[in-house]
Amino acid sequence: MLTGDPFNLALGMSLGNTLEALAGAYLFNHFFKFHSAIDHTQYVVGLAVVSLFATSISATIGITTLVLTGLGGLDNLGAIWLT
Repeated sequence: MLTGDPFNLALGMSLGNTLEALAGAYLFNHFFKFHSAIDHTQYVVGLAVVSLFATSISATIGITTLVLTGLGGLDNLGAIWLT
């Protein structure tokens, strides 16, 4: 909203980013029994794997929000999603 974008866009992007963090933390804790020190290789690999999934949640909600608000074109969805 500070950049002048519509409220709906800011809300959708915020929702996507929040769900990304919550899903990442939940999945990492659920599958890798996380503790505060990332001192084993399995935690580093787990963090990388969970990060790939969690960031796809944010990207998908973000691109959906852009399309629904009319600010994202259907012709370049893949490029926007990857960005």
